[in-house]
Amino acid sequence: MKALFGLGNPGRRYEKTRHNIGFQVLHHFAKKNGIPLKKSPVLEAVWGKGLKDQEEVRLGLPQAYMNQSGKVVARCLKRWNLRPEAILVVVDDLQLPLGQLRIRPEGTDGGQKGLQSIIETLGTTRFPRLRIGIHSEPLKGPWEKFVLSPFNRHERPVVEEMIEKATACCHLWIEKGIEACMNRFNTKGHS
Repeated sequence: MKALFGLGNPGRRYEKTRHNIGFQVLHHFAKKNGIPLKKSPVLEAVWGKGLKDQEEVRLGLPQAYMNQSGKVVARCLKRWNLRPEAILVVVDDLQLPLGQLRIRPEGTDGGQKGLQSIIETLGTTRFPRLRIGIHSEPLKGPWEKFVLSPFNRHERPVVEEMIEKATACCHLWIEKGIEACMNRFNTKGHS
C-alpha cells in the first residue's frame, strides 16, 4: 500500500489559493481514478482509497491548517500501518517557478510550513515529496499574503497543465517509484 498526501488549508476561503495546490492535485488524481473522497473527523482529513496499477492507494488531505499537517499525516500513517517511505507528500513551493515540479525521496522542509510540521511530527526527513512551483513573477510584498492568493487568470492554463503533470507524476511514483519520477519530472522540459 502507498499513500498520497496533498497539503493545503481547509475551507472555501483557501480553496483556489496557491498554498492549496496539493489539495487540487489530489482532487484531480481522485477524479481521474474514480476514488471517492470522504471526510473523517477521526483522521481529521478528507481521504479515499482505491486501486492503481494493482496497488492499493490511500489519499489524504489534512483538514488542519498547513502548519499542523504533521499530526494528521502521523495519525493516518498509524491507522493505515504505513511507514514514511511509503507516502508521497504533494506541496506548493515558493522557490520554484510556476509550472516546474521537483520530486525528491527525502530532504529539508525548504521553508515550507507543512513539510516542517510533518518532519517535526514524524521525526524524520525520509519521505518522498513532490514540490510544485507557484510563482510566475518576482515576489512583491510579504510571501504569506502571496501564497494565500489565487492564481491569476493568465496563469490558469499553466496551472491546469501543472496539475496534469503532477497527477502523472503521482501515477508514475505508484507504478515505478521515485527514481523514474526524478528522471522524468525533475527537468525543466519534461513531458
